[in-house]
Amino acid sequence: MTDLQYPALFQSADAASNEQQKLYLTLIRGEYGLLVTAAILTLVDCNDPVFLSGYACIFVASLAVLAWRAHTRPEQSWYKARALAESIKTLSWRYAMRAQPFDDDRQADANKDFRDTLAALLKSNRQIGEHLARLDASGPQITDNMSDMRNSTLPIRKSYYLTYRINDQKTWYALKAIANRSAARNWQYVGGSLYIISTIMVILRIRFTDVIFPIEPAIVGASAVLGWMQIKKFNELASAYALTAHEIGLAETIVTDAHTEISFSKAVNEVELVFSREHTQWVARQTAGE
Repeated sequence: MTDLQYPALFQSADAASNEQQKLYLTLIRGEYGLLVTAAILTLVDCNDPVFLSGYACIFVASLAVLAWRAHTRPEQSWYKARALAESIKTLSWRYAMRAQPFDDDRQADANKDFRDTLAALLKSNRQIGEHLARLDASGPQITDNMSDMRNSTLPIRKSYYLTYRINDQKTWYALKAIANRSAARNWQYVGGSLYIISTIMVILRIRFTDVIFPIEPAIVGASAVLGWMQIKKFNELASAYALTAHEIGLAETIVTDAHTEISFSKAVNEVELVFSREHTQWVARQTAGE
């Protein structure tokens, strides 16, 4: 067996989210890079018009990047596209597992309910339509994999859900928690080192007044590290991901103990609520940081 194949709309939303996330973080890195470069150039004692013109261009470029980011707001498109993709993913699992509201006995009724729900989601996310329109939309909205799994027996669906949804997501969240804790620690070391270096250079400047120390670049670099940590929210995400991994582990027992279609449907919906709640909170935290 392979992982569940999601609808074409999910593929488009997922790709749009990744694209806008990459654009947003690239713009942020560009701004910080330009500011650090400008700080380094303050160390150069040169009155050449060409040099000064280039120096001024760095600030113009920084302003242009800032204005473009403020105007296009790629982070908002990133959050909305990700929210759409995750909503489609949880609907797809509910459909494939025959969980409410797609627990109809007739396949045609379930298909109609699923298509109507996707249409409603797409309508409520028209604001990111321009990003979705640039991507391939030729794939099926109800994949063969989803239909085959839906028509399989309860034991097969249950085993599939435990393996490819619960265990997969539990591992993903646990690894994300570890990665974010590690990133937070590493960036703290970098920022702390820059502060220490800046302090040492200030003290040395008292003794060696004729030496030019790169204090300004170090300070700007430390500020950039602090800003990057605030944008990425490493510690906050590490805690949230770890908590979600534990919640999924607890919810796993609900699925394991489900032995009827009705109890399995309720169990799937309860687990999917854990994923939906975590992602809703993540989007809210990101938006609140704007």
